[in-house]
Amino acid sequence: MEFWENLALLGQAVFNTLKPRKLNYEILGNTVPHVHCHLVPRYSWDPLPKRPIWENPEYKAVERQYCMSRNDKFELATRIAAELEAIQKTVHRKGRDAPR
Repeated sequence: MEFWENLALLGQAVFNTLKPRKLNYEILGNTVPHVHCHLVPRYSWDPLPKRPIWENPEYKAVERQYCMSRNDKFELATRIAAELEAIQKTVHRKGRDAPR
């Protein structure tokens, strides 16, 4: 259960930070034999918004167009981590203040 709770918190942090139209949770186990999830922000400019990104022939071109430098990736990870920490504090406060 902890994996799913953490995933929900992380998803909210990614959504709050990147402000996509929606956020896809891609949970697959076909090629890698352990539980893992890909969080995929989807934007209004998405060329095929109703299809998984890996089925989209235009995705690779879009992906290259939006590649980030190592410094930009670090900065984004730092922003997401800060948002996650803020969400966790809010959740913790609500849990502590909840009636028992």
